[in-house]
Amino acid sequence: MLARNLFGFFGLGAVLSVSLLGGCIITTSPTSGSGGSTSASTSTGQGGETGGTGGATSTTATTGTGGTGGGGCVGTQGPRTVADCDNMNITPVSHGGAASSSCGDTLDQDPPGYLVCVHGFSIFTSGAASNLQDCLALIGVQDQCTDEKWQACIDAMYANVCASQDIVNTCADIANACGADPLDKAQCADDLNPFSNEGLQQFQDCFNANPNDPCQDVYDFCVTEVLTAG
Repeated sequence: MLARNLFGFFGLGAVLSVSLLGGCIITTSPTSGSGGSTSASTSTGQGGETGGTGGATSTTATTGTGGTGGGGCVGTQGPRTVADCDNMNITPVSHGGAASSSCGDTLDQDPPGYLVCVHGFSIFTSGAASNLQDCLALIGVQDQCTDEKWQACIDAMYANVCASQDIVNTCADIANACGADPLDKAQCADDLNPFSNEGLQQFQDCFNANPNDPCQDVYDFCVTEVLTAG
């Protein structure tokens, strides 16, 4: 494979994850708006970057992802914090809630929606994570282990977040650096749209760690790693 240069893209906003070791997975799929769908499991991680030819390529995104949410969409700023995840119906007893840690294949894991909420504040913008938490807070304790419930909140958040031109530009820069090694720029823009600077940093670290693998393969792996909650 051709050796690509390391990327540097910052100034944007940050949760998606996939379960590798029985964790919560937030999977992404394209939507008609600005984002994809997500799923959860318990395990977080990041991967590396893929390589290609070419001279030094560095992408620096400007600040201002999505603005404040004009036109009814959700902007980068939101009223919630990760502490609000401890005030939901699906918050486990270990964190002051009423839900039990009886989910997962072994029936001993925290409710996946709670894990998604906490992880969301570490990789999504404040606005996106707040929107996600608002939805997760409506899930009843009787549905604490129902994947369809929290997955629907992920889908709704992706549909609600304002489209970010910064993210579109970042994905174009990544694709350009990959050169002849193809990368789906449209899917990239959908997947990364709600990401914060912290989420993008995790993605960048993962992408850059695998400079000799095909761009799309490393991209898919890294998005899954960053979106994995647990």
